[in-house]
Amino acid sequence: MNYPLTRHLQRYEYVSEKGYVDGKVVVDMGCGPFAMGSFILTPRAKFVYAIDRDLMENRLFSVNKDVAMERFFPVRGDLYDFEKAVDVVVAIEVFEHVDNPERFIDHLHRICVNAFLTTPLVEKTGKTVNPDHIAEYSSSDFDRIVKENFDIIEKVYQHSDMLITPRAKPCGCSFDRGHVVQMICAYRDWE
Repeated sequence: MNYPLTRHLQRYEYVSEKGYVDGKVVVDMGCGPFAMGSFILTPRAKFVYAIDRDLMENRLFSVNKDVAMERFFPVRGDLYDFEKAVDVVVAIEVFEHVDNPERFIDHLHRICVNAFLTTPLVEKTGKTVNPDHIAEYSSSDFDRIVKENFDIIEKVYQHSDMLITPRAKPCGCSFDRGHVVQMICAYRDWE
């Protein structure tokens, strides 16, 4: 497994091992073409929906034969097309790809109770050299946007050596090998 993929999958392992998805209906928003992280969540979740516009549904069954497929539901489409109420949204490395993060958080607020979100940590919010990212976020800006609709119950940082700690300083942008990723677990009350 290569370096970035290992770090990416560790974020799914973290949310699963912390028990955030245990017995819950989960949607993995922006799961990628093969939904590899979704399959990490499936053994502990009640159901997992995996949504991505690039999802390659026809390849999932041959790649992931050991997963209980009766609890896994692939959905090809846009993040905002998913309107089903769920317990938990997992959005790993999605925040920096959305053109309106406030709209994205508002959408999550309408469909879930808990959200687990990750994004690269930078000193100042804005466009970086990564052409695939609309913006990367400072810790304070990421927190502020999430807090518009959720209470943050845990925030940790994943370092390039895969150590997860409660504090970190920015180490460049997502194109820098040593970059840090901020991870938030958030909660909201149903009204």
